[in-house]
Amino acid sequence: MFGHWLIGYFAHNHGEMHYEVQGAAVQGHNIRLSSLLTMGECWHNNHHAFPGSARLGLHAGEWDPGWWVLCMMRCTGLAWDFTLPSDLPSRPELMRIEPYEVKERCGSALPATW
Repeated sequence: MFGHWLIGYFAHNHGEMHYEVQGAAVQGHNIRLSSLLTMGECWHNNHHAFPGSARLGLHAGEWDPGWWVLCMMRCTGLAWDFTLPSDLPSRPELMRIEPYEVKERCGSALPATW
């Protein structure tokens, strides 16, 4: 319950962003220190950027326990056919936010750290 509230409030109002979805009514934010508590749902900016992706921790240092569970399920034959950001169509409204707020068009490809 706490993890759901944490994402519902903080991840839509506070935290870092790797991407901006232009024209979206609300932007998602990443809440770095809560990844274990939320099973990776804290990477909400990544989720808003790639909503169809099974993996939410997309950059170096972004722990994603939910993804780890899915990978274990895949190894045991309990899950398959995951969609990742590289499988999704390009989104012209998706902008990558660089550390100094320099923006560039972002397709479905991920940075090299992915």
